[in-house]
Amino acid sequence: MGGCFVKQGQPVYLSAAGANFDPAIYTNPDQVDIKRNVKENLIFGHGRHFCVGAHLAKAQVKCLLSQILELDNPELAAITFNPADFLGRNITRLSINHRLR
Repeated sequence: MGGCFVKQGQPVYLSAAGANFDPAIYTNPDQVDIKRNVKENLIFGHGRHFCVGAHLAKAQVKCLLSQILELDNPELAAITFNPADFLGRNITRLSINHRLR
Protein backbone atom coordinates (compact mmCIF):
# COMPACT_ATOMS: atom_id res chain seq x y z
CA MET A 1 0.00 0.00 0.00
CA GLY A 2 1.71 3.14 -1.20
CA GLY A 3 5.13 1.55 -0.86
CA CYS A 4 4.56 0.54 2.78
CA PHE A 5 4.84 -3.08 3.89
CA VAL A 6 1.87 -4.43 5.84
CA LYS A 7 2.35 -7.63 7.77
CA GLN A 8 -0.30 -10.32 7.67
CA GLY A 9 -2.81 -9.68 10.44
CA GLN A 10 -1.58 -6.13 11.01
CA PRO A 11 -4.51 -3.71 11.33
CA VAL A 12 -4.93 -1.08 8.63
CA TYR A 13 -7.01 2.00 9.35
CA LEU A 14 -8.80 3.93 6.63
CA SER A 15 -9.85 7.55 6.91
CA ALA A 16 -12.84 8.88 5.02
CA ALA A 17 -11.53 12.39 5.74
CA GLY A 18 -8.80 11.82 3.15
CA ALA A 19 -11.20 10.87 0.36
CA ASN A 20 -10.84 13.19 -2.62
CA PHE A 21 -7.85 14.97 -1.07
CA ASP A 22 -5.01 12.88 -2.50
CA PRO A 23 -2.47 15.29 -4.05
CA ALA A 24 -1.25 12.45 -6.29
CA ILE A 25 -4.69 12.45 -7.94
CA TYR A 26 -6.04 15.98 -7.47
CA THR A 27 -4.10 19.17 -8.16
CA ASN A 28 -4.51 21.48 -5.13
CA PRO A 29 -6.98 19.15 -3.37
CA ASP A 30 -7.73 21.68 -0.59
CA GLN A 31 -8.95 24.32 -3.05
CA VAL A 32 -12.48 24.45 -4.39
CA ASP A 33 -12.33 24.02 -8.16
CA ILE A 34 -15.72 23.86 -9.86
CA LYS A 35 -14.04 22.77 -13.10
CA ARG A 36 -12.28 19.78 -11.50
CA ASN A 37 -13.03 16.38 -13.04
CA VAL A 38 -15.16 14.70 -10.40
CA LYS A 39 -15.94 11.43 -12.16
CA GLU A 40 -13.72 9.51 -9.75
CA ASN A 41 -14.67 11.19 -6.45
CA LEU A 42 -15.73 9.33 -3.31
CA ILE A 43 -17.74 12.09 -1.65
CA PHE A 44 -20.89 9.95 -1.61
CA GLY A 45 -19.19 6.59 -1.24
CA HIS A 46 -18.93 3.89 -3.88
CA GLY A 47 -20.77 0.80 -5.08
CA ARG A 48 -23.21 -0.71 -2.61
CA HIS A 49 -22.03 1.83 -0.03
CA PHE A 50 -23.18 4.76 -2.19
CA CYS A 51 -25.11 7.34 -0.15
CA VAL A 52 -28.89 7.02 -0.54
CA GLY A 53 -29.20 10.79 0.01
CA ALA A 54 -26.71 11.75 -2.72
CA HIS A 55 -29.35 12.94 -5.17
CA LEU A 56 -31.04 15.07 -2.49
CA ALA A 57 -27.70 16.59 -1.45
CA LYS A 58 -26.84 17.42 -5.07
CA ALA A 59 -30.27 19.02 -5.58
CA GLN A 60 -29.78 21.12 -2.41
CA VAL A 61 -26.37 22.35 -3.58
CA LYS A 62 -27.77 23.14 -7.03
CA CYS A 63 -30.57 25.16 -5.42
CA LEU A 64 -28.13 26.98 -3.11
CA LEU A 65 -25.77 27.87 -5.94
CA SER A 66 -28.60 29.11 -8.17
CA GLN A 67 -29.80 31.38 -5.34
CA ILE A 68 -26.27 32.73 -4.75
CA LEU A 69 -25.79 33.42 -8.46
CA GLU A 70 -29.01 35.45 -8.54
CA LEU A 71 -27.60 37.88 -5.96
CA ASP A 72 -26.14 41.17 -7.07
CA ASN A 73 -22.34 40.93 -6.69
CA PRO A 74 -22.15 38.09 -4.12
CA GLU A 75 -18.98 37.96 -2.02
CA LEU A 76 -17.95 35.16 0.30
CA ALA A 77 -17.71 36.56 3.82
CA ALA A 78 -16.94 33.45 5.86
CA ILE A 79 -17.06 29.68 5.90
CA THR A 80 -17.25 27.78 9.18
CA PHE A 81 -16.49 24.07 9.31
CA ASN A 82 -17.72 21.73 12.04
CA PRO A 83 -14.58 20.95 14.10
CA ALA A 84 -16.28 17.98 15.81
CA ASP A 85 -17.03 16.28 12.50
CA PHE A 86 -14.77 13.26 12.16
CA LEU A 87 -14.69 13.77 8.39
CA GLY A 88 -13.61 17.36 8.95
CA ARG A 89 -15.25 18.74 5.81
CA ASN A 90 -18.83 19.68 6.77
CA ILE A 91 -19.72 23.34 6.40
CA THR A 92 -21.86 24.57 9.28
CA ARG A 93 -22.12 28.20 8.15
CA LEU A 94 -21.68 29.96 4.83
CA SER A 95 -21.89 33.76 4.99
CA ILE A 96 -22.28 35.78 1.82
CA ASN A 97 -22.34 39.57 1.48
CA HIS A 98 -24.25 41.17 -1.38
CA ARG A 99 -25.86 44.44 -2.40
CA LEU A 100 -29.61 44.73 -2.45
CA ARG A 101 -31.11 45.29 -5.88
